[in-house]
Amino acid sequence: MWISGPITTVHYDYNRLEAVAAARISFSAWRWFTKSIRGGMVVHGNHPISVGRSIARSLLIAAVLSCTVLAGCTTREANELSLRREFNIPRAATAVTYEATPSEPGWFGREGLKITMVFQLSGTDFNVFSRAAADSGKWQPLPISDSVLKHLAGVRTSRKARAMSARESGRALPPEGSIYNPTEQQILERYKQSMPLQPRKGLYQIRTSGNDIMHAPKAVRPTLDADVNDFMLAMLDTEHHKIVIRVSTNY
Repeated sequence: MWISGPITTVHYDYNRLEAVAAARISFSAWRWFTKSIRGGMVVHGNHPISVGRSIARSLLIAAVLSCTVLAGCTTREANELSLRREFNIPRAATAVTYEATPSEPGWFGREGLKITMVFQLSGTDFNVFSRAAADSGKWQPLPISDSVLKHLAGVRTSRKARAMSARESGRALPPEGSIYNPTEQQILERYKQSMPLQPRKGLYQIRTSGNDIMHAPKAVRPTLDADVNDFMLAMLDTEHHKIVIRVSTNY
């Protein structure tokens, strides 16, 4: 069971979130810039210019600081804005829970990103949102089946990687079911413990991108027939009028 600890209600000015987001450097430009910096190159007009690694790193730091100062937007606020837009969360909905690991990006992003966010909806907003979700045909009834959860957890990918590692090292796999070679069911049960608790009644939707889950275009996945390396999972709790969102990446 996932436990967030005491719930803290956080009130944000949604108009401010949109305003500061507009001031941020576009992510595509950011990806280009970091790629250029890694290669020790910058571009002036259409002409690449070779620069030293130390100079390149200084430029990168300056870009990060400029983005932060101009935007005035925390990572937590940016995450909330992205999720609100992705799932059309009503403006009046209150973010009551937020958990993120890692909490801030490193030099090359946020590897192994995990975000859990819960929004509380008013009665009117809930009625409108739940009706739209049901009518869209893009949401599935809870609970989420174990077969889908296994693909979210990457169970088969994990076991294949473990077997390949053993072959390459010339060592035998540890006994099946041991801590170093868990069964599919053991991996699944452990994964369930790390996830937000599924509502007793409601709907869910899965979206994947395959790369850069917070910014790249995503596809709605009614079902899964293979492991995924990232996802956004939204669960609509029809008993408590909440939307629970989980973001996860394996890169």
